[in-house]
Amino acid sequence: MITASEGRIRPDSWTDYIGPVLGGLGSILSDRRLKTNIVARETRPDGPRLYEFSFKGFATRWRGVIAQDVLQTHPEAVDEDETGYLTVNYNMLGVTLQSL
Repeated sequence: MITASEGRIRPDSWTDYIGPVLGGLGSILSDRRLKTNIVARETRPDGPRLYEFSFKGFATRWRGVIAQDVLQTHPEAVDEDETGYLTVNYNMLGVTLQSL
């Protein structure tokens, strides 16, 4: 189970982490509060802005969206998980979360 403490993702096991972050059932943790070192890279013609970032507490860099931005262009793709963080259904945006 993922718990949120001090804005960090705290996985109890690797499988608890990888499902929600990398896709699980299509929704990915994308809340700005869980990310650090955020750099805007491009804005797609259909609205979503793509960023490079790290999840707090992890060194890996990713390229993807931020849920708070997606709310402005595609609110139907954003949901809130049981911990109160925003998730994005990347399938609805036609983009993928990429590890760099």
